[in-house]
Amino acid sequence: MSCNESPARFAKRYGLHGITLSSIGMDDVTGECGQGPYPLLHAVADVFDLYINKSSGISITKTYYSSIPFTLDKIDVRLCTHLLINCNSSLLSSSISDKLKKINSNLKILLKIQLNDDDININQLKIDINDKKVDGINININSKTFSNNITEIIKTIRKSWSNKYLLT
Repeated sequence: MSCNESPARFAKRYGLHGITLSSIGMDDVTGECGQGPYPLLHAVADVFDLYINKSSGISITKTYYSSIPFTLDKIDVRLCTHLLINCNSSLLSSSISDKLKKINSNLKILLKIQLNDDDININQLKIDINDKKVDGINININSKTFSNNITEIIKTIRKSWSNKYLLT
């Protein structure tokens, strides 16, 4: 068993449905380690018996992208079910979303937002989602500034969007 398989085997043994990479930089994108590009993502796919670019209707793994010196075209989206991109990132546009989804039609692209307080502009989020052709948002909550009415904020977002967009 390679060191790349360890996290995936751990997750599978305990009944988890995948693993999360907080940054694509956690994997060897360029294949410099001699195992080819994306050895960790390939190991996860192997352990969970994923068929690359074939959907079973259930999302098992998620790949997260953070603000590191890569461009989205360097990510093999055939290995991903979800791609989270910082909401303020200039890396994503509607044409890039279209290009990524041509490669993997089951890919879900989410804008990642940091929820530090109650000041969230739901209408601006809708505009960003439509402009960049993404599937929804992923909300990160800073536990140090956690608001007591976070549930109400999420309910407000869900109510204004109905079920058109993903909210994670």
